[in-house]
Amino acid sequence: MLLFSEDRYTQENENIASDNLIPISDILELKRKINLAKGQEKVDQVAKKTNVVNVFSGDIHETDVAIAYGIFVGLVDGYKAKHFYGAQGKFMCLGLIDGHIHLESTFLSPIEFCNVVAIHGTSAVICDPHEIANVLGLRLIDYILQTSHGLPVKIFLMMPSGVPASLDRAISDYVHQTVLLVWQK
Repeated sequence: MLLFSEDRYTQENENIASDNLIPISDILELKRKINLAKGQEKVDQVAKKTNVVNVFSGDIHETDVAIAYGIFVGLVDGYKAKHFYGAQGKFMCLGLIDGHIHLESTFLSPIEFCNVVAIHGTSAVICDPHEIANVLGLRLIDYILQTSHGLPVKIFLMMPSGVPASLDRAISDYVHQTVLLVWQK
């Protein structure tokens, strides 16, 4: 059974830890995004008669594209919107999500990297910082986290798998616990 409390949402279960509770604000935000995608609420903007490229099939579909919160929420005609934009034959294609990169291997800062890859269609990257984290440690991870906000490409960091590059289990466990604390910021 699902329960709402004053500011929390949880399952009825005495064993559930308090850090597993989902704030009602998160539930309501998700519900609003679903309603936007279903066309039940006004979106911010609709690009009318857009040629959307299906990268899997190679087909091109002419449709309206609904945009809310700066993301595409739907690809059907008939959305209600605050603003309309006539795309009339312009093409739209999903951005590439690069699933594994080593940002340090590019010799670029996060902003310089994003400026280079965004113009080639990359919209997000999953960065594995294990190589440079062995050299600079948590300072580098904190640097990437602090400098990657608001860039044209989303940078997601994965937990460095090989930090430290030592076989000493105690050191490795300590570093992973410390990195987890940084992630929780």
